[in-house]
Amino acid sequence: MYKNNKDGAKTLKLAEYKKMMAKKTKKPSKYRNKITTLKVNWRGRKQEIKFHSIFESDNFLLLLDIENRGKIKNLSIQEKFVLLSNETDTIKFIIDFYYYDCVDNVWVAEDTKSIATAGKRDYINKRKAFLDKYKDCNIIFKEIYREKTLVFTNNPSLEHLRT
Repeated sequence: MYKNNKDGAKTLKLAEYKKMMAKKTKKPSKYRNKITTLKVNWRGRKQEIKFHSIFESDNFLLLLDIENRGKIKNLSIQEKFVLLSNETDTIKFIIDFYYYDCVDNVWVAEDTKSIATAGKRDYINKRKAFLDKYKDCNIIFKEIYREKTLVFTNNPSLEHLRT
């Protein structure tokens, strides 16, 4: 790997140096979140589920516990909602968790957020489009932060569930 040059100093080829450095320096994720994999018994079978952050995986475990106690049902993860579709494009909004709340009798689309990701223009536009498209459905939208939960709806009959 190393060669001695005329001066007796050790040298390394550029390609070998880059390969060596790539192993040592792993680029952190954009928002400094840590990808997490949980091994859980869910839906009657053992599964490995990958989450985009520790906070998201913790939230899943909480929802799983609530589902096991019967307060919610039909929990699904990474649920895709089509916001706009035409011949050339389809715009989807992927929600972290989607379930039926048996206490309030309402469907809940729940997204785990950090302050850094919540203010992104693309996310805000998709959330607004989601609320507009599904305003006549029995759905509320929750943003879950570490320190608070925000509830959104465009359905007047569900206004009492807002925070």
